[in-house]
Amino acid sequence: MYFGRKSLTDLHNFLYGFEMALDLSDADEKDGKHFMRNLTNYAAEFFGENIPTAMSLVSFILRNSKNDEEKSFDVFFALLEEFKLEKESLSKE
Repeated sequence: MYFGRKSLTDLHNFLYGFEMALDLSDADEKDGKHFMRNLTNYAAEFFGENIPTAMSLVSFILRNSKNDEEKSFDVFFALLEEFKLEKESLSKE
């Protein structure tokens, strides 16, 4: 996938569109249907925030990266890796 620049907002828009496609196709949880919601909840917990329903994953990361799109892009992937590792460790228990 190519965005032309390192932008968390552009990446989020792509992922949100993909998640909408999963919703429309009646995909189930194993297909990643609630991936963004689950990752947003994880990010809120990671950053020690309450989980306001109107605040998106992008908002959490951008605010904690001083609105730097490139830095936020990198933080997203670091956070994603942590999320995957935690999910894997929970599935092994």
